[in-house]
Amino acid sequence: MSSRRLDGAMRKIASCACFRARSTVRLPDNSMPRRALATPPGPAQEGILPVQDQPRGGGADRAMTTADEDTRDQRRVLREVLTYYPSSFTLEELIREMTVCSVEHADQDAIRRAVRDLSAGGLLHQIDALVLPTRAAVLYYELEYA
Repeated sequence: MSSRRLDGAMRKIASCACFRARSTVRLPDNSMPRRALATPPGPAQEGILPVQDQPRGGGADRAMTTADEDTRDQRRVLREVLTYYPSSFTLEELIREMTVCSVEHADQDAIRRAVRDLSAGGLLHQIDALVLPTRAAVLYYELEYA
């Protein structure tokens, strides 16, 4: 079979909508000269790209580090506990309240880590299953937000 007939047959098959939706076969792009297609890509041909001098997430929408995420979660947990004070939460109630019953382990683990770190920092007490704010956290909240 000649290459011209084969190319025509491939075009006919590839133009079918159901084939196009499921196939990874792509027709050759004839818009570029053959010489350009034969040149292997690499730094010598492309030069320095504009994004190479910026770290990933270095722009205005900077990527969050894990420390930033932990700080954000600690703020959320402390705000939630202080908002409902003098009522109290068990740890499981707090997790359900803050994750809206998410089954994702990472969401639940972030709340557990935040409670652990806030307890270590002296801002929360854990008495058995209860999570309570310390006196210092309550006084700060009243001074700051009252």
